[in-house]
Amino acid sequence: MKRALVKISLLFLLIVTPGVLVAQEGDAAPTAEPTVTEADTAVATDPSPAEPTPPAEATPAPTRIAILPFQSRPKIDTRVAAAMVRELTDALSATGRFELLERSTMADVASALDYTRKGVLKPESAAAWGAPHQLDYVIAGEVLAAGKGLGGMGIGGVRISSKAISLAVDIQLIACPTAETPVSDTFKEEKTGLGLAVGSVDFDPESRRGSEMVQVVLGHILREVLSAIEPPMVLSVASGGEVVTLDGGTMVFAPEQRWELFKPVSKSDEGQNSKPDKVGAVRIVTVDESTATATVVDGSATVGDIVRFDKMGKKKKK
Repeated sequence: MKRALVKISLLFLLIVTPGVLVAQEGDAAPTAEPTVTEADTAVATDPSPAEPTPPAEATPAPTRIAILPFQSRPKIDTRVAAAMVRELTDALSATGRFELLERSTMADVASALDYTRKGVLKPESAAAWGAPHQLDYVIAGEVLAAGKGLGGMGIGGVRISSKAISLAVDIQLIACPTAETPVSDTFKEEKTGLGLAVGSVDFDPESRRGSEMVQVVLGHILREVLSAIEPPMVLSVASGGEVVTLDGGTMVFAPEQRWELFKPVSKSDEGQNSKPDKVGAVRIVTVDESTATATVVDGSATVGDIVRFDKMGKKKKK
């Protein structure tokens, strides 16, 4: 009986053990084959090299300007000159188009510059001083008049006067690379009225009326300086050529002003003392922060024409 059981056990092991061995060998983890993606296939089959990234366009450097401390004629409050420099600096800086030289750099600049006997800055001197600072323009100024004058006649023992408050500032805009002077003019404003003479009163730039006068003269200066550095141009023409949109806002234009139209000098003619050809004139109608609308009052306008302020515009008004 025992022998029979042993034989059965041996037979069972012979039958079962190979299955177990096969199962154990089958339990071994198969080696994972790498997965090939479409991207890998594209790289492998595309022999062309990757396109190089084009270099980014260089941003043009901003125009660098130095505003020199303004001079003053004798007996004029020096606060007037300081106010003009401060307001002009803030206005140009607010445009975001210019890089202004730090005032601390110009602390002793007056001693390094040459002036004529009449106090006018010599362009060659300004250009030579500006070159090491990589300046494009230098602005110099002098307060010629600032105050209230009294005049009039006596009637019945009482002097009836014509009181006038005036502010006059001489401005030079000097181009450093060429020592040319695109702007060299006197900007002034005067207000008159009748009143009783009580004596002469000094000009106070911090008073309401004085501050208003500073802002008016500053507007005249900004118009000339901005249009000289970057002449406004015609952006669009509408209504059969009778209405134009100009590049420039409230710092440059004011309603009713007359501006002359010119064809810009081509790049091939630059440096040959070529002057732009006048093609017409426009009169400003409306102005917003960055543009102005004008009507063509003389000649014709096309997109890209530049405009220059016509100082005699009011006399030519139609």
